[in-house]
Parts: sequence; C-alpha cells; structure tokens
Amino acid sequence: NKVVKKARSIETREDLEKIRLSRFKLDKFVHLPIFRKTVVGCFVRIGIGHNQERNVPVYRIAEIMDVCETAKIYNVMQSRTNIGLRLKHGKNERVFRAQFISNSPFTDSEFLKWKQTCEEEHVTVPTVQVIEEKTEAIRKALTYRFSSYDVDKILQSKEKFSKHPHNYAMTKAKL
Repeated sequence: NKVVKKARSIETREDLEKIRLSRFKLDKFVHLPIFRKTVVGCFVRIGIGHNQERNVPVYRIAEIMDVCETAKIYNVMQSRTNIGLRLKHGKNERVFRAQFISNSPFTDSEFLKWKQTCEEEHVTVPTVQVIEEKTEAIRKALTYRFSSYDVDKILQSKEKFSKHPHNYAMTKAKL
C-alpha cells in the first residue's frame, strides 16, 4: 500500500542524507526569498565542540526547526548574513550560526546516535513522504529563478551585510 509506505519512518542514513543541507547549499540559499520555507524540516551535521580525550571534533545530526536573526554578521562561505538556525537534536534545541554546519555527510555512528536519541526522547523521525517533499523543496531552491522583485530584495540584503557599499545599478546589472 503506497500510502502506508509514505507514512513509514525512515530507517537508513541514506534516507536522511537526501535532506541534509551542507554549508555550501545554505550559502547558496541564504538570500533566497524561500530560504526559511526550504530549510525548515531539513537536517544538518553540526559541530558541537571537541572530544577532550581524543581531541577530535564532535558532530550531531540536527533538524532545522526555524530561522532567526543573530546579533552577529558572519560569512557562511561567500555570503554574509546574520541568520541563525534553530536546531533540534532529540528534545534539545539551540540556535547555531550556519558557519558551524559541516559539508561532510552524516556518519553511521552519528545516525545511530540521532535515531537512538529520538527514540529515547519520543521525538518523531521524518517519514518517507517528508523526505520526498523536502528533497523537492531543495531541488526547487537549487534551480530557483529570480524575479526582479527578488533581485531588489537580495541586493538590499547583501548591502545590509556588506563590508563595502556598492554601486547599486552596477550590482543589479551584474546579478
């Protein structure tokens, strides 16, 4: 039954990987008018610090719950912004800047830890249908076509976070 299949929770790291957003993608999406709509419900691999004993970075899988503004302006990669992402691992939520999001895929142990945490804390895991919908949203964002209204808004946003003000007409022509 197709309906039941869509409602089934995902079981593999590969399933979740389809809706993982890398820092590269976030950097591309950050000025899109559909940014929030696209990223909420997607997952990221977030650096949460270092393991003291082994001196290796520690990552967690987290779901993007919301987008907010932070007090700090920073570079995601090329794009300057002040957005923060409200991320959730199990029941635990915190705001992170996009610069701390990994470009690497989830590991098996990270996936198992995430799944185990979700089970222990009674947090629902995305269904096959959610994965399909979010995969499509990511695809749309990657092929997004700008209207001239969008271009004006992006320019305003870029200008706001720019280190050096630009000649508006030149920048618009360039975009």
